[in-house]
Amino acid sequence: MKKICLFFGAALVVLMLGGCAWLWGPEEELPPTEEGSAAIEALESNRAVLEAANAALNPAAAEFDGFNGAFMQTFAVEYKSGLNPQTLSVRMPPTEKRLTAKATVPVYSAAIPFADAATGSYNDYPEPGLITDYVIADASGVAPDVYKITVTTEYPVDDPVIDYYIEEYYVRDESPGSATPDGSWTIDDPIVDADGNRDQKFRTIMEMHFVDGSVRYETIVKMIFPNAPDLNDGGLAEDGFAAFDILGPLDYPELAYPVSDPAAEFSSVVVYSHEMAEVYDYPFWTGTAAQDIIGVRYYTEHSVDDGERLKGTIVAYEKTISTLTSQAGTLLDQLQDLFVGSEHDTLAESVFRKEVVFELPQGAIAWEAVAMNSIMRSH
Repeated sequence: MKKICLFFGAALVVLMLGGCAWLWGPEEELPPTEEGSAAIEALESNRAVLEAANAALNPAAAEFDGFNGAFMQTFAVEYKSGLNPQTLSVRMPPTEKRLTAKATVPVYSAAIPFADAATGSYNDYPEPGLITDYVIADASGVAPDVYKITVTTEYPVDDPVIDYYIEEYYVRDESPGSATPDGSWTIDDPIVDADGNRDQKFRTIMEMHFVDGSVRYETIVKMIFPNAPDLNDGGLAEDGFAAFDILGPLDYPELAYPVSDPAAEFSSVVVYSHEMAEVYDYPFWTGTAAQDIIGVRYYTEHSVDDGERLKGTIVAYEKTISTLTSQAGTLLDQLQDLFVGSEHDTLAESVFRKEVVFELPQGAIAWEAVAMNSIMRSH
């Protein structure tokens, strides 16, 4: 089985090395940062290690063009992206440590009145160049004092990968320290499930829509708030995850729970699936050949540089599988052979790692990425 390596820096070059596909890349044209950051110096040291490893790679043949788009879209999503909805960690300023929703509207910056059909918009949020709109709808049919929040983050028209991200969830109106509604959406208002029970993980919609028309569906499996145990499952105290090493193994492992770390400020686990289907309608056969990416993403963040910055790290494990759904035809057996045989054949296994350091500019409502590295290998 051939394996390839893909290098992302100032330009894309397809590279070959023994049995794997690699992508890596530091963020380019990042905002300036203060000197003397131990966290950023550590990222720069890791970058030097990655650069040295990539220096051993050789350009691959043209037959591998497009491999990254078919099997390694996670890298395309995360590359040059510091904080996006996928991290599930829209950070509050240091003065607002009572973390609650971790969703995509910065209610910590200013209270928003609860009103049916109310709308709002944020430019350059949660990252520069993005536009985030929200709609509030009365959801009292779910439970008293509950509202449905629909948040859509639009990506620039020149983004070659992502079109928009949509997240929908329920919020219950409560007063600080009381279940009595006060009519204002603040950090005191919890996310609830379809029965009105508090559940920070619950989403009715959580989708990333791509320019090619495909969709990535995401589900939050776990969120850990070490500094706010009442927000955890069952209201129990729990440590978050230790930082994931950008230089860690890139071999597809037996899945295991991450190592815990009491110093983590927030951690999460997300599972996702991404279907990319081709529909065929020939006189002799009608059907759909689908390629699905399924994966699990672990995220954790830590305070660094004496609390002046945050560092987020990610590791994701995913498989690309091929499925073949037939409606009619006489050449089904031949086409099954063409598409690698039976349903759910594994086409590739991939590991993605990322590290990013954030700063909170004076007067800003969101942390901004100031340094990062990303790497992905598929085999």
